[in-house]
Amino acid sequence: GRTEAAGALRTGLSGRLRIGAVPTASGAVALLTGPFCAAHPLVTVEVRAGLRSRDVLGGVRDFELDAGITYLHRELGEEFRAVPLYEERYVLLTDAADSPAPGATATWQDASRLPLCLLDGAMEGRRVIDEVFAGAGLRAAPRLETDSVAALFAQVRAGRWASVVPYAWLHVFGVPPGMRAVPLTAPERTVSVGLVVSAREPAPVLARALTGLADGVDVAGALEHLPGEA
Repeated sequence: GRTEAAGALRTGLSGRLRIGAVPTASGAVALLTGPFCAAHPLVTVEVRAGLRSRDVLGGVRDFELDAGITYLHRELGEEFRAVPLYEERYVLLTDAADSPAPGATATWQDASRLPLCLLDGAMEGRRVIDEVFAGAGLRAAPRLETDSVAALFAQVRAGRWASVVPYAWLHVFGVPPGMRAVPLTAPERTVSVGLVVSAREPAPVLARALTGLADGVDVAGALEHLPGEA
């Protein structure tokens, strides 16, 4: 709350906070760095937002990163402490001319039949999507893959491709002109995303300040609404 923020200002935390994140979590990172920088004006922040999940965890373990934001759906082990931030859910991004009426939903089977552009297979965000397809007895066979969120949006926006993307991306990028984002159901699947720091004591002071702040920020609520929505 405000009293902690005022206290932090008086203590004058300084230094450089290094955060690593999987590409799908860039919206969550921004929701934390804003209030963090406001509370700690002497701290600079470095965000590495294009990392693979294993590199996020490796960086936190080796103290090359103070904190990471990644998927919490696998066992992290006792060396990490995690603060859940939000549940990632998925939408089908299609050409508006091809897609159902507003308010409609699509199934993962519908998605599997489209010419898909997805993140590449080495990325945890893609593995999560593959697991949902597999759980429904389906297999996604994308004709185009990329390791970049921006490149994926550019491909879809140019036409011809559909994609399965986290709803939270729409919070950052919006829905490209001429496209429609349709919630994916059947199966309805979400995956937990959270802030990860080293469990070693004493915790580095900047990591401790960030986890304390994360406990009080409603990341899930903010990502639930697109900018401009009522």
